[in-house]
Amino acid sequence: MTATPTTPYRHFRTAVYCTVGDVLHMEDHSWRDRALTHLRRSLHVDKVYLESFRSMETASRETLIEARDFFVSEGIEVAGGITTSLATTPEWDFLSLCYSREEHRTILRDVAALTASVFDEIILDDFFFTNCTCAACVDARGDQTWAEFRLAQMDEVARALVVEPAKEVNPACRVVVKYPNWYEHFDGAGYNLDSGRTVFDGVYTGTETRDAVYTAQHLPPYLGHGILRYYENIHPGRNGGGWVDPFQAGNLDRYGQQLRLTLLGGAEEITLFCLGVIVDWSTEFDDSPTSAGAFVPVAGTVFDTCDAVLGELGTPVGVAAYRPLRAKGEPLLHQYLGTVGVPVEMTPEFPTDAPVVLLTEGAAADDDLVAKIEARLAAGGRVVVTSGLARALQGRGQAGKRLDRIAAFDCTDRKVLTDTFTDFADVYRSAEPILMPQISPATNGISEELTCLKGENGFPLLLRAIVGPGLLYVLAVPDVPTDLYHLPREIVTHLRRVLSTGLPLHVAGAPKVGVFVYDNDTCVVESFLPHRTRAEVVVHRVDATLTDLASGKVLTGASTGGGVDGGPGETRIPLDLYPNSFRAFRIGPAN
Repeated sequence: MTATPTTPYRHFRTAVYCTVGDVLHMEDHSWRDRALTHLRRSLHVDKVYLESFRSMETASRETLIEARDFFVSEGIEVAGGITTSLATTPEWDFLSLCYSREEHRTILRDVAALTASVFDEIILDDFFFTNCTCAACVDARGDQTWAEFRLAQMDEVARALVVEPAKEVNPACRVVVKYPNWYEHFDGAGYNLDSGRTVFDGVYTGTETRDAVYTAQHLPPYLGHGILRYYENIHPGRNGGGWVDPFQAGNLDRYGQQLRLTLLGGAEEITLFCLGVIVDWSTEFDDSPTSAGAFVPVAGTVFDTCDAVLGELGTPVGVAAYRPLRAKGEPLLHQYLGTVGVPVEMTPEFPTDAPVVLLTEGAAADDDLVAKIEARLAAGGRVVVTSGLARALQGRGQAGKRLDRIAAFDCTDRKVLTDTFTDFADVYRSAEPILMPQISPATNGISEELTCLKGENGFPLLLRAIVGPGLLYVLAVPDVPTDLYHLPREIVTHLRRVLSTGLPLHVAGAPKVGVFVYDNDTCVVESFLPHRTRAEVVVHRVDATLTDLASGKVLTGASTGGGVDGGPGETRIPLDLYPNSFRAFRIGPAN
């Protein structure tokens, strides 16, 4: 018998993924028992995923059954896992199976049947793509692009080699696909978010963001929240949860923050990858706590602190950001905006009733976009378009598909390097020079709200046009999106205010202070900074308070008139934030 299970969490479930290497290691029962004991010292385990195949290594049915039965005897739910990788090179280039080769097709078909014979649920780790460029694949591709070929091929593979053989063996088996964090490039590898809605029984979300600077993907930290929301909006009610690994996090704070943002995004389950790594990196340890890995205690602390407040939070909401399933352009801009403090809720459908609609370059994938913008403006809404989208629409020949039929401005190919900005009330300096696109507005045709200054000249950062009862904004986006983090706090706060119309609050202060907003007058303020900072929560009504959901302490602030959009006023409530930390609040009236 291993250590006594800890108390289950009230608002989410926890799972641990075990690779095929971990499963084979469990044949050493003492290692298996010590690993589970180590987990249970710090956190409750509801479920484990036992992997049958990875990198051409397969666990036998007997080994899988023995491991399954052990965890079931410990009161832990069990599911299967498959990773369709061929191998990894020393340079960490991930290689997929080749689905143009009958040998590999047979392997996957047999593995799916094997796994379904042992488990009633199978999750596909996020290697379920193809990047094979062998001669057979080149020949099979023909005149298609790689994206066209791979999307069709992986749709067939999902149906014929995974779902059908699994359900033939076990009709009750659910097949779930885990989608990774690199959604900007799915087409090129064969991930099909559209057909996946009908092929698979459910989806899972890779919320790993790791260190944003010293890793290959350079993922903004907000992505751990934003991507979970996007996949939930694509697959309502079918997103099983979020998945975090400890690789390349840089430090334990970043590891814990990834877990926290996953839970604050509304994940019903969170999976820790993978057992051998989080227990001890070398998977060789004794029973002494001093030699065991630190990942599990960190996860346990995050789970405890989140569970204490999650019951008070509602469903996440934010600025409605339309991103079609096949979108490309301005990669990860939504996540960068989230990191600077704009709560973004990506959606695969155009939001027809949102007070603010945010449109980045990827929205140009919708041929009817300009008509939808016009309809939203005619209904009195706000539409914010980025410079990248404006350039994409500017190049379209038909007048009905060009943005300049709505407002008079031109996105040029010229740039300006600046560290000086103005809101026409004062002048502010950025932490370092920022390369911005030059937008040329028509005098008296569109108004400047924020401007980049260079010498005795200026170039718009934020334009505004009144279009009937609606407002169209044009936002100039830096060539390097992380330069959003270097904008002066006054400029960033102005952008937060504009984009947060219709939400109950926005944050004021330094960039990299984020906020998550929920539909029941609650919010979470998250610092992405490595140092302590002071910020303000600006509630869009007078005489408001914030009640800290962890401590019960009530915070008050100063009320002023002339709130957002000329409303009755607002309340500015100061708060201190520690590095890489969060605070959760309920918005209420003053006593």
